[in-house]
Amino acid sequence: MRTHSLLYNDATDLKRSLQAARIRNNERLLVQIFSGNPDIDFLYLLLHEIHSLLPDCSIIGTTSAGEIYQGMVLENSTIITFIQFDQANFFLSHVSLDHHPNSLEAGQLLGLQLRESASPALIICYATGFPLNAETLARGIIKHNPDCYLAGGLAATPKSQQTALVFYNDTLLETGAVAVGIYGQSLHPTLHFSPDWMMLGTPMEVTEIAGNRLKSINGIPAVQIFRRYLGDDAGKGINDACMQFPLLTERNGRLFARKCKAAHRDGSITFSGELLPGESVRFGIVDPVSAMDASKQLIEQIQKDPPGVVFMYPSQARKILLRSLTTDDAKMLHGLAPTTGFVTMGQFYYTPEHQDFLHYAQAILTISEGGQRRLHLAKSDVKSSDSDYSDDTLEMRALSHLVNTTSRELEEANQSLERLANTDALTGAYNRRKMLDILDDELKRAQRYGHPFSIIMFDIDDFKKVNDHYGHQAGDDVLIRLVEIVHEEIRDTDILSRWGGEEFLILCPETDLQGAYENAERIRESVMQTKFNTEISTTLSMGVTCYKPEDSLDEILKRADQGLYHSKDNGKNRSTNWE
Repeated sequence: MRTHSLLYNDATDLKRSLQAARIRNNERLLVQIFSGNPDIDFLYLLLHEIHSLLPDCSIIGTTSAGEIYQGMVLENSTIITFIQFDQANFFLSHVSLDHHPNSLEAGQLLGLQLRESASPALIICYATGFPLNAETLARGIIKHNPDCYLAGGLAATPKSQQTALVFYNDTLLETGAVAVGIYGQSLHPTLHFSPDWMMLGTPMEVTEIAGNRLKSINGIPAVQIFRRYLGDDAGKGINDACMQFPLLTERNGRLFARKCKAAHRDGSITFSGELLPGESVRFGIVDPVSAMDASKQLIEQIQKDPPGVVFMYPSQARKILLRSLTTDDAKMLHGLAPTTGFVTMGQFYYTPEHQDFLHYAQAILTISEGGQRRLHLAKSDVKSSDSDYSDDTLEMRALSHLVNTTSRELEEANQSLERLANTDALTGAYNRRKMLDILDDELKRAQRYGHPFSIIMFDIDDFKKVNDHYGHQAGDDVLIRLVEIVHEEIRDTDILSRWGGEEFLILCPETDLQGAYENAERIRESVMQTKFNTEISTTLSMGVTCYKPEDSLDEILKRADQGLYHSKDNGKNRSTNWE
């Protein structure tokens, strides 16, 4: 594999550069273009010039918000990278959303075309943003190619009002995707991901979403949430606000950033990637500490085994907020292997080991072919250190460490205050006020979606005798142990609260009356069989009821209370369904 990149000026310069680099016309030559000039006439002319010089090559490319060239992050330039493969083969494919508006179906079509003759080892895909759902597109591509690597990113432009484009050979697309599948056992791709963000603020719940259009968070229109936390101007410049403060969600221990594409009059926001109903989200801020640590690890790894080419795909936010670190990365990587790439609106990131599809940070793709190694590099066995980074990067890291530490301390303090406000000091169970909030939310969900839920109200039989006989400390010990027993018996989705004194209440979501009664009986029998110490044992009386359409919260609680006192009046140590 041989790689050559050039900064395009004109056709004469292009021809001279190809001759100097000994780039010859052949079918194993893949050309990639990253252009900060989205002018259609300019791009058509460029594609024509390349094909007039190299008629048998294959071309794939995208417009960009910044271009990576010889260790620099440029703007409004055009970078052309020529990759001459020795053994690997490749095949170009494309799909237009004008003909295939469903993103999943478009991705499946693209994936099928790339797999038609053989299974690719690597797919590089460039896609336009709006109205494409990029994550769904990637999922469609991988459906037919689960054992390959998927890399690339979303087209961008230097200015927000410009139209982003992707292109292949002599065709440009405003809505769609282009991809190249690269085949051969000699090909060795790797993908690396930089964790550029950290969560900030309190968790929020995705309450309504349709596709990748987020309608509400915590039951509030999405745009209003952005205005509340980022100011009234965020609603007007939502793209810029979301670029620097994306929504973050955590899946399988990894943070995913979601960049918005458009805000709508109904208060909803369309995102490039997916969010799931009920998923917890927070706003994110840039995290140079984690990003720099990831960069160090990557540099050390590549020093040991330099590839034939490196593709950098930093996000627009990274270019703006982590400019010096991105430049440092490009400089150090280019010192180890030819490095190219572009600033993107989001990165495709899929490996057979990590089932991810779309990120908004920085992804690094390395490609080697055969047994190719460049172990003669002087720095191959030297670890990356802070001295390799610019003063701006180190200053940014220190500032980020300060923000990270103070944010963590503030969050810990807020969590402590929240626990004090929402839990019973003695038993650790939720208190009555918190449970009323939870019940109110559950009632609204039941009214909206028709999902069942039940509640169990119970208290300790003859608890006054325990206090009178053994003292209040013994009574406290019984209450503490009782909560432990109940938590052992209920499901993870059930919620326990201390309702008052020796009275407790359990919410059982997605549970009908019979299911809740069985839960109550299991708890009652477990408590009845427990010795709280050598002398104390006790029993529970329980009332069980289920949500009915048109119920108010007071009506549900009243029925549970009636069931409880029916148990008391009929001998105690029993559970009563009350309909």
